[in-house]
Amino acid sequence: MSAPYLPTQPKNDDGCGLTESTKLPENRPLDLVWGAAAIGAVINRTPKQTFHLLENNQLPARKSGGKWVASRRLLRDHFEAGFSAE
Repeated sequence: MSAPYLPTQPKNDDGCGLTESTKLPENRPLDLVWGAAAIGAVINRTPKQTFHLLENNQLPARKSGGKWVASRRLLRDHFEAGFSAE
């Protein structure tokens, strides 16, 4: 029996296995907002209102590890798209 084929990943100089195309630019931090209350603060809604919107899939967010997470950019785009359609 031969050994299973395991593809190798290209390694960059630091040996982490990520290529330049898979890394975030160092000057661009993640724009994630964690938790319904924090997401509500970004969109100017109460935690209860925000939780309702999240549970009904009315916001661009998802659960990760039991906690809601959203991108500030996607939240902004979500609401800007609504204004441009009017």
